Amino acid sequence: IVRKYCALFILLLKADYPTRWSDAFAQLLALPDLPSCKTDMAMKLKYIDFILTALIEFEREVVEIYETKTAEECKKSKEIKEEIRKGAINDIGRLLSLIMENYTSFKENGAEGIVEKALLVTKDFIDWGPIELFLPNLSYFVLFLGKPGLQVNSAKCIYSIIDKGMEPKKKLDLFETYGLLHVLSQWNPAVTSSEEEFGKALAATINKIGMFLFETTATEKNEYAVRSKAQSLISIPLNLALKCLDQDSYIVALHVAEILTYYIATLKHSLLEDAQISFLQNLFLIILKRIIYPSWYIVGEENDANIASEWYDQFRNCLTSLFINIVEIPAMSNKIIAYLGDLLNNLHANFAMFTPHQREVPLYLFYNMGIGVADTNFKLDSWMKPPTDPRWGPIDTALTTIFSIPNLFVSDHGTIRIAFEIAVRYSGYFETHEKSLSAMMNIFTSDKGIMSPSKFIASVAAHALCRFYDSLKQTKEMQSFSSVVLACSKSLIQSSLSGSLAVAEEMIEDLHQIIGIIIAEPSTLPAASVSTIEDFYNLHMKIVKKEGNHPKLSNQFIRSMLLLAGSLEAIKAPELKATMVTVSEGVLFVFQSNAASTSVRDSALLFFNRMIISLGEDILPLLAQTIELSFKNFDVVAFKHVTHMTHVTVQMWKSVAFASQILPSLLSSVSSIGLPSDVVSDLEKARLDAIHSYLKLIKLLAVTNVGVYYKLPLDLFGTLLDFLCNGTKSKVIEIRKVVFGVINLMLSCSFGIAMSGDKFGSPSSPSKGTKPFTLSPEHAEYASLLVKQASDCSFCSLSLLDMRDPDDVQCIQDIGMLHCL
Repeated sequence: IVRKYCALFILLLKADYPTRWSDAFAQLLALPDLPSCKTDMAMKLKYIDFILTALIEFEREVVEIYETKTAEECKKSKEIKEEIRKGAINDIGRLLSLIMENYTSFKENGAEGIVEKALLVTKDFIDWGPIELFLPNLSYFVLFLGKPGLQVNSAKCIYSIIDKGMEPKKKLDLFETYGLLHVLSQWNPAVTSSEEEFGKALAATINKIGMFLFETTATEKNEYAVRSKAQSLISIPLNLALKCLDQDSYIVALHVAEILTYYIATLKHSLLEDAQISFLQNLFLIILKRIIYPSWYIVGEENDANIASEWYDQFRNCLTSLFINIVEIPAMSNKIIAYLGDLLNNLHANFAMFTPHQREVPLYLFYNMGIGVADTNFKLDSWMKPPTDPRWGPIDTALTTIFSIPNLFVSDHGTIRIAFEIAVRYSGYFETHEKSLSAMMNIFTSDKGIMSPSKFIASVAAHALCRFYDSLKQTKEMQSFSSVVLACSKSLIQSSLSGSLAVAEEMIEDLHQIIGIIIAEPSTLPAASVSTIEDFYNLHMKIVKKEGNHPKLSNQFIRSMLLLAGSLEAIKAPELKATMVTVSEGVLFVFQSNAASTSVRDSALLFFNRMIISLGEDILPLLAQTIELSFKNFDVVAFKHVTHMTHVTVQMWKSVAFASQILPSLLSSVSSIGLPSDVVSDLEKARLDAIHSYLKLIKLLAVTNVGVYYKLPLDLFGTLLDFLCNGTKSKVIEIRKVVFGVINLMLSCSFGIAMSGDKFGSPSSPSKGTKPFTLSPEHAEYASLLVKQASDCSFCSLSLLDMRDPDDVQCIQDIGMLHCL
């Protein structure tokens, strides 16, 4: 009931304050002074509680800005806050200070919750009120950090003060006056679950203080004494951040990631002092301790997504980022490589003694170490020839240790996954270790890899093999495994299509991509590529024809064929070209069988978008049928695909006849696509993009066939001009620029036609001796209507243009030139 009365009070206040109810806050704050409260403490406490609850509701209803608030509401909120700053806020501040000052009395009356609410209100008012009003309360905030019921809001109040704009010297003096850093340094961040909110608030405050000190130190305009003082205090929040990182609450630990990351970044190009090296070593040991998966965490397909695992994943990513940053410091990389080398030797010698999660840690860190080492000018892709960098030796030794660990690939999911990823990241190692490459490929193609009965392991292995093979495909040793990889892939794909084996869809795509890489290799003879493509094409078509109208299988077939051909550049061998034309016929057949499926349509259009570049005119008849079929189920995505393919046929293959055949359907589809409104959304951006591509195509065709231009819907130009004049400049600058581009295309297209030459691709500007094109009566009428539309909105559009913007200036020039026509 109290909350509802408070809500009602705030609604009345929003409506009438300050014009019709100027003393609203004075009346609210006077409630505890009513005669009935002089002898009734319980009633007085209720009124104070009512005031605080109303102020909390005020923050939610008036101050906070959220999406559903209208511009008028935001304006009203600003007016209310400005009026409060003129006087009422001082009375509110005095009440809050009195409550904190009389904490003992409230506690004795069993009303400690009132002090907690007062702190919450104080925190809200610090954010937008005058800081001078609340600074005297800092001593209470520091004191209340030791009071369990008041800790959270006290820490938030301190955070708000630190976050407030203030002269650096004044803020540093606050730390000293109130002993804030001394109090924080006594805090033990090993919070329990019930204290987690306090831990989060305090960790955020520590991070904020640390970032302030770093910023003050780095800002040269600050006085030397101020910078020196800030520098002398930095170690306190840094050491506290280490404590926050080294405890069981992942959420608390994440709040100090910023300060630790920033500090490490400042050390990357510095000559480190002993204290700094010691700090980094301690940080590394905390990472090593905390990065191990918790006992309840299950790696692999059985792991259920839950809030705890999501928080841990974020925490682990944070630790990983910190580790990589440490490795990027030259003075630390050698130490870490040596330390991990010792851990890996111990793992090799005692593999069975470690738990699965313990085994994964040194492997995981070694895997991520590659990023940090590479970023210090030690390129991983240069390992075909051992580099002169002295770190190569220990890393090479460590890799040999890893890949000789017994039962490495028959252990747990986490260990196996990271072992495969190490092979991919450090693939250059295998160029100088042929026996290791042979052993690794045997694992990839065995029941320890892609042939594993475990769906998770098989999928992980396939994804790794795809990248591993691609990185080493030019070596003779890897090429010798191509037949084995193809045989395994065929067996798995066949079993998946027949339903006898459950295989992840991602794995099927990876296998087809591997096959595509093998086919595209220069060392693979055309006859062998043809045979491989035909094998897999027939394998898929047999199942697809059997199932008939089956969008999922059909979509998988088209995507698989695209992956097979994805690595082929220009297909020159006649037999290979003929095979890909056959595959294209199969894709069209499948599309025809699933014409109502949008996903199949998109896959088919994507396939032909790729094939038009590789096969050119050989598939134009198939392309025409595909496009015509697409018009039956048309939208923005299809429109963009079709426009792009038509553009390619004109630009690459000079096939104007084909484009002219498609153009009527494209013209009629423009209205179905529709133009965007002035509200930004992905769909509307896609519409603009599609229309833009369409007009570029028209411009290209118009150079050859002047009549094409006059088939444009006249209202399209008018609609774009109207869109330009509807005040979009201030709302959606991004869309406005695209609209300008579209209008410019139409205008420049008009000028180009009026003076273009006869040859394909000739410049649109007139050359010497070129006679101006004489408009037919029909075309002249069209041009005059266009001029009229431009005239009608010229003044309106000019008011929205920016003379400093080249696009806008060009549009002004184009409109002027159109008037001259």
